[in-house]
Amino acid sequence: LLLGGLIGQSVEAFSTQLPAYQEKLRTLTASVSQWLSAKGVVISTQSVTALLDPARAMSMAAQGLTSLTGLLTNTFLILLTVVFLLFESSDMPAKLHLILDDPAHSYRYFERFIDTIQHYMLIKTATS
Repeated sequence: LLLGGLIGQSVEAFSTQLPAYQEKLRTLTASVSQWLSAKGVVISTQSVTALLDPARAMSMAAQGLTSLTGLLTNTFLILLTVVFLLFESSDMPAKLHLILDDPAHSYRYFERFIDTIQHYMLIKTATS
């Protein structure tokens, strides 16, 4: 949440200053175009401006930040789920012992089942 707030604040600050950045980019593009023309390189200012379109750059940055936010959210939820499952699976034998009629008979099967689930979750977490 803190990272999301920081990213949102940065995007808002960038959006606020975008007109100033666009003007600086236009000025820089014009001066580079003039400098290249003075050196004998003919280049269209419009083609350079099209390559350095601030609206397109802003759109790409926004898409990247949206993807990053989604990735961080999904990672957090997956880790939270895995931690919950690992903690609950260690308490499962005791809970089953309380609810079963003949816990001695079924306990070793449940214990093996829980160990297998824990092993699977650790491998799944490591590979994901």
